Amino acid sequence: MATAEKVKIVDTTGNKVVTIETKGSSNVLAVEIVDSDGNLIDSFNSSNYSTITTDDADGNIEYVGWALPENQNNTGSAVWRIAKLTYTSSGNPIIKFADGMDSFTKTWDSKGDYVY
Repeated sequence: MATAEKVKIVDTTGNKVVTIETKGSSNVLAVEIVDSDGNLIDSFNSSNYSTITTDDADGNIEYVGWALPENQNNTGSAVWRIAKLTYTSSGNPIIKFADGMDSFTKTWDSKGDYVY
């Protein structure tokens, strides 16, 4: 059975807020980004994308990568949308896309080399 968690994401000023709801197993992650009123901003779900995540030393999600299912094993190809999550001192996550772009033009294997 799939579990669901909500991750609240705020900008560095705390003014812009979105919530990411995660559902799925260890190899599939469905994510919806909504604004503070619950309006859908973007959706990355298992029927559209394959997802990879990595955790930091504290067990928090650090990187999230999305690719079309046919590209899920091409971690060295420029077919990924990658985001890095950092956390404020109060534990609120902040999400930033690789090189400031949310396009599918990054390689998962190089996730640590991008500017976030």
